[in-house]
Amino acid sequence: MFKKVLILLGLSVSFLFVNRAMNTELKSKLSSMPVDAKRVLILPINITSSAKNKTHLVIQIPKDYKCLQDDTLASVQEFIPTSDTDTFKWSKILTTELIVGQRLSARERIALTKQFFLLLADEKVTVKMKDSGPNDKASEVKIITEENRDLGTHQQASATISYTVNGRSEIMFLSFFSGPYDCAGFSYSIALDSKTTVADATKAYQDFIKNNVEIIKK
Repeated sequence: MFKKVLILLGLSVSFLFVNRAMNTELKSKLSSMPVDAKRVLILPINITSSAKNKTHLVIQIPKDYKCLQDDTLASVQEFIPTSDTDTFKWSKILTTELIVGQRLSARERIALTKQFFLLLADEKVTVKMKDSGPNDKASEVKIITEENRDLGTHQQASATISYTVNGRSEIMFLSFFSGPYDCAGFSYSIALDSKTTVADATKAYQDFIKNNVEIIKK
């Protein structure tokens, strides 16, 4: 499992959190979202005073997922299905991230992950990840899709990366959003095997986006 290498100030919440500054309209939008998830993360994208519409990324954590971190205020949070007993051999992993005040764009954040995979794939470089087993090595790294969009109030960048690490095939879907100062997003990774194809993983990701992710402007 890849750990994020950035040390960043962040915000994530285990249970439904509504900032005191949020108005009634935003609370109403949140309450209308499906209730089959017990936790909701509300991450700022563009909340500058000059922004006409303050923009937040809202991610619902599925009720059958568990968090791997004890610190609920960590900038990076990882969630895996409760049925997964080995945290290093997960079937799926959702990783949320909030980067506050660093002026890092969504495109730049995606580029960091791409560079990281290329580093893991470099035969001349040995990377020892924290709390991992053998030295992590990636092969068959492929950037399947990549997209950057300017949406006015914020930017969006996404990518799909497939790879094999320590003999295990995985696919990672990334989606990040940024405003002038803050950047927030997530990766959704799925282990591939004879029962889970790329097509299966892509559909699972699309279903997750449809049911658990929303951009809210107040």
